[in-house]
Amino acid sequence: MNFLRRLFQKERPVLVRYYDTATKTVVRIPKAELRPGVVLVKAADDPEPMYMDASDLKLGSIQHPTLPEELRAGIEHLAAELADVNPQSAADWEDGFRRDQNPEQELAGWLHLAAILKVMSTRHGYDLPRRKECFRVLVACFTGARATVRERSDPTLLPPSEVELTIKYFYEGGYA
Repeated sequence: MNFLRRLFQKERPVLVRYYDTATKTVVRIPKAELRPGVVLVKAADDPEPMYMDASDLKLGSIQHPTLPEELRAGIEHLAAELADVNPQSAADWEDGFRRDQNPEQELAGWLHLAAILKVMSTRHGYDLPRRKECFRVLVACFTGARATVRERSDPTLLPPSEVELTIKYFYEGGYA
């Protein structure tokens, strides 16, 4: 009897919190239903983080009227490094960082992402489509839990071993 129970018993899906903008409520959905473009966010009035479609996010207010010159230099470098996969001007990047509570930490995360993208692109000879996919995997790493990266980036061009290596480099380092 135990054999039959194990054979036909379905595993319960892992559920994650998701903000449904249509109903303006937080619901629980199976982790496997997360799609590219979903990011992990922390709402000011909610102690637990939740996933949300990035296109539904609204810009926050300016937190920093200006940024120090060393940050601005880092932003210029970032804009140049990611120009082919995320064509934003340095001014657009700076505007975003000025809205962050901690722009130094946020910039450090993006520079970490850009460094991994450069290493992976160079070592594996990525063309632009594969570079864009690697970038998408890295953004999924940067904007949510490690366990949900595949669902939220949906890689199809990169071999699984390179996707794993990209994720490992993001969370564990060791790429330099």
